[in-house]
Amino acid sequence: MKRGTYIRTVEMNKRRSERMMGTGNNRFGVKLSEKTKTKMSLAQRGEKGNGWKGDMTKPSAMHIWVESILGKPRKCEHCGSTTAKKYEWSNKEHTYLRKLEDYQRLCTRCHRLWDIENNCFDNLKNKKKE
Repeated sequence: MKRGTYIRTVEMNKRRSERMMGTGNNRFGVKLSEKTKTKMSLAQRGEKGNGWKGDMTKPSAMHIWVESILGKPRKCEHCGSTTAKKYEWSNKEHTYLRKLEDYQRLCTRCHRLWDIENNCFDNLKNKKKE
C-alpha cells in the first residue's frame, strides 16, 4: 500500500484514538503524587542532573544560572542607570566559577566596556584551548 493514499477505517481510527487517550498504554494517564513529582523534578536539576558540568560550563550558561538565583538585574552598578533597555550579569574576575559574589549588575554598554577593559575575550580563548 502506498504511503498516504489509504483511507482509514472506523476501526483503525478507534484503535488510534485509544492509543492517544492512553487506554492501550499502561504509562499514559497515571496520576503521580505531588511528592513523586517533586522528587523527579529535584533529581533532574543541579549537581544530581544528567547534564551537570560543574565549572566546565560555557559563560552563557553561568549567566543563566546567576539570573535564576539572583533574578534579573534592574540597575547598573557602574553608571547607576535604571533607564537602560537591558541589564546583564557580568563576571568580575572572568573566571566563570559558581560564586555569586563574583557577579555584578551592569547595563549592556557598561558590560561590553568592562569586558574590553579587562581583556575578557583573551580569557575565553584560553579557556577553550584548555
